[in-house]
Amino acid sequence: MPAIPPIGMLLRSHVERRLLPLLLRVDRRHPVEDFGLVLWPVCIDPLQATVYSIGVGEDIDVERRLVERGARSIWLFDPTPRAIRHMEQCGDFGGAMHFSPVGGWREDTTLTFHAPADPRFVSYTVMAPQGGTSTFKAEVRTLRTLMRERGHERIDVLKMNVEGAEDAILEQAFRDGIRPRSVICTWEGRWSLAKAVRCTRDLRQRGYRLIGRKDWYCTYLDLHG
Repeated sequence: MPAIPPIGMLLRSHVERRLLPLLLRVDRRHPVEDFGLVLWPVCIDPLQATVYSIGVGEDIDVERRLVERGARSIWLFDPTPRAIRHMEQCGDFGGAMHFSPVGGWREDTTLTFHAPADPRFVSYTVMAPQGGTSTFKAEVRTLRTLMRERGHERIDVLKMNVEGAEDAILEQAFRDGIRPRSVICTWEGRWSLAKAVRCTRDLRQRGYRLIGRKDWYCTYLDLHG
């Protein structure tokens, strides 16, 4: 039987969802397009964009949508066993998608990934254990290393769904001088709301604006890019 979250966790999640639109104000002066899971900045042409998608799980609907729009440079990363099997079944969509079974992090190393409490869920995390019983070890890389290995000097869109590691990856990227034109990520982990507010404030100080939000998935645009 799947584990049931404690009542305190459920209550906190409910309260955080109610507070989310109040604390994360969206700047609606910059048009976005509904891509299903995320909102895509209209000013970025998928045909010309280099997209890094870290943490794909078993859902690449957004990436499929980009291929349909003519995107040819989509780079996906996920070391989770189920994600690897899923990508093996999907193929490369005519060479438009490129998958690597590695994770993202703030350094190049090997980390332990912890299973979710509910075995039906695909997403493991390198953060605190989630209540699951299984783990696996996998290689993780900084954004700078991933880019160097692929010969990229820039990223137009960085999309992340990494179960709480998103701020670590992003902060290291900025330290390394990497500045994606757009950051699309879901804020997860313990105290997600506080982290979302803090990171949104930090991004704003760097010249980014929150231009769209669907639940916990936030789309930021670099106004200086």
